[in-house]
Amino acid sequence: MGMAKSSSAGRLCKIVFFCFAALLAIILATALAWTLLRDAKLSPEFPEFRVDLVAVSPCPLTAASSSEYLTATWDLTLVAINLNRKLEL
Repeated sequence: MGMAKSSSAGRLCKIVFFCFAALLAIILATALAWTLLRDAKLSPEFPEFRVDLVAVSPCPLTAASSSEYLTATWDLTLVAINLNRKLEL
């Protein structure tokens, strides 16, 4: 009976040690990957957006207008610039 308790305690100790070693390996691998990526200067920058041109056609505003809606034509030019040289989409 004493041998069975010793055997199960030894097995439990091995399982705990294996789980601890696996967790330590995962933490070390994550830290190494983070260091390599940070040193490779892969930190992304936000893209730059700007409006170059906005033109609105005149909309008719008359007192005798029978239409309940105002209509206009919008011409919009939006420019997006990716500042990331290593991470291109």
